[in-house]
Amino acid sequence: MEPPPAHTPLRLLRALIKAIRPNQAHKNLFVFMALVFVGRLSDTTLLSRVVAAFFLFTFASGSVYLFNDLLDVEQDRQHPKKRNRPIASG
Repeated sequence: MEPPPAHTPLRLLRALIKAIRPNQAHKNLFVFMALVFVGRLSDTTLLSRVVAAFFLFTFASGSVYLFNDLLDVEQDRQHPKKRNRPIASG
């Protein structure tokens, strides 16, 4: 039996998700505090805008992580922890 190909679409998708560091997205939850401070948690229009802002901030920060990993790939490969990141590990 042959081993699976190294770069299947599912593996690439998993690597991409890991590279954008979704575990850091919890920091973007602070955008919801705006609704708390103005006392309009039940306003569905504002809630939908804040949800969109959450996803946009998450996308933006993930893009910055990817860009930084691309710029620092050679240095990350030498680092004991960073060398396991998807881009540095290949």
